[in-house]
Amino acid sequence: MTEAPLPGERSLWERLERAEPEIDWVDLPAPRSRAKGKKDTVRRRLAKLHDEEARLEEEEGPRARVALASSGPVGALLILLAIQRHGVPSRLRGRNGGELPAFPDGAIEAAWDATPGSPARLELPVEDLLALVRYAL
Repeated sequence: MTEAPLPGERSLWERLERAEPEIDWVDLPAPRSRAKGKKDTVRRRLAKLHDEEARLEEEEGPRARVALASSGPVGALLILLAIQRHGVPSRLRGRNGGELPAFPDGAIEAAWDATPGSPARLELPVEDLLALVRYAL
């Protein structure tokens, strides 16, 4: 089965790809509230690009892959780079400020379900992220 083409202009996807090496990454520690002895499966990082920052949390499990990024242009860039690597997600949505403690100003959530034939739920169109990311480049 052929992967569906990414929406939007190919030249913008190429600009995103060229911007990726410019991102400075800082690994973030796991929260203290984690149960003792429980392995943390979430990778937490802070991305810095130009004068802006965005938090990124990624979790990969046997049935799904999930990425959460801070709302804003750099967060949109991080989610779009994940989409470029993994294809269009099965779920893409915005999360409200205060809904997730690690993202007090809101987040963008993308999930890739490993279950074949799962219907996509794109509450947030990829094209909206492409429009937002132009401010980060």
